[in-house]
Amino acid sequence: MELRKVETEVNDIFTSYNALQRKKLCAENIGDTNDIVNLSNLPSLMDISSQVEGKINNEGDAIMETSEDGDGNGDNDGDNVKAVIEIYVRDALVELESFQSRLSDIQSKIERFRKRSTERDPVTDAPRYGEKTLARVKTLIGAYDALVLALKITFGEEPSPSLPPSSIVDEMKRIIQSEEDTKKKTKMDALSAAEAREAQLKKEAVIAAEREAQKKAQEEEERKKEEAELALRAEEARKLRIENERRAEEEAREADRAFVASVPRGGDGVRAQIGLIREACRSNTDGSGEKEWNTAIGALHTIFTQIMSRPEEPKFRRIRRDHPKFLEDVGRHPGGKEIFIASGFRLDNIEGVSCFFSKEPNIEHDMDGWSDWFNELKETLQIIEEEMIK
Repeated sequence: MELRKVETEVNDIFTSYNALQRKKLCAENIGDTNDIVNLSNLPSLMDISSQVEGKINNEGDAIMETSEDGDGNGDNDGDNVKAVIEIYVRDALVELESFQSRLSDIQSKIERFRKRSTERDPVTDAPRYGEKTLARVKTLIGAYDALVLALKITFGEEPSPSLPPSSIVDEMKRIIQSEEDTKKKTKMDALSAAEAREAQLKKEAVIAAEREAQKKAQEEEERKKEEAELALRAEEARKLRIENERRAEEEAREADRAFVASVPRGGDGVRAQIGLIREACRSNTDGSGEKEWNTAIGALHTIFTQIMSRPEEPKFRRIRRDHPKFLEDVGRHPGGKEIFIASGFRLDNIEGVSCFFSKEPNIEHDMDGWSDWFNELKETLQIIEEEMIK
């Protein structure tokens, strides 16, 4: 089992080494590196160990055969040319170093196989391994030794008459160093360019800030001038509005005074306004007159009944002039507003709302006045009730 595992590992390294020989090196900042170092110049495993004429298969059997493209030279007939696989120098060096590390990991096992391959049984004097196993072990050791020697030559640890004094790995390291130097220079150039650009941007920013400050100062001056003009116009408009409102209020007060003065007070006045309401309702030609009359007189009855039931409650004595329900039931008819003036209400503005308001006299200070006020409301309710039964 151990022999099979070691055979598989050596076979994988052996195959990977040969595959690496057929790859083309490239560098990020150099391009084609074949004029500097070529992976096909890696030591040929077949040349180093001519007795290894095959590779170890996955079942661990030593098969002494050589494939057409497994000689490590990367040469093929014209009809069998395969696509060239490129690999970066840095990646190729990592792969070679991994070969060394993996071979080092199995060195003790190889040496144990090597020792046992020469041992004999002390009793029978027969070899330690059988014929087939011994052949597998020798093939394994040969492949291992070929790989070790090839990598030593590649790393410059062993001389080679076919290669220059400097090793392939040395050349690869020089290429990697050149790449790093180029990257560093590119980075420094980019940094210098960035610093120059930053300085230029700062200069432009200062100029832009000065221009912006001048622009803002000019805009501020224009804004203040415009605000002053707008303030002047606003003040003139405010004065005009106040004057118009004053005139409108005066006209409204004058209209209210005229309205109040036009309405006769007392029971006769109330009867006259009820008559106007009845006449307006019953003059409708659509048949709704009687219904509108009942609604109007009923609403008036409700209002004055509430007042008489609780005369001390101001909310019953305050009728909003623009209330939708009031306008719908009573206020829209001729006499519908005037009846409140006739019954002693006055026009008032309470909390910004225009109202008909019946002000209750102070009963403690003006008993007679309070009695007249109450009797006037009472009379109005009596007239309404009389009109309801007609």
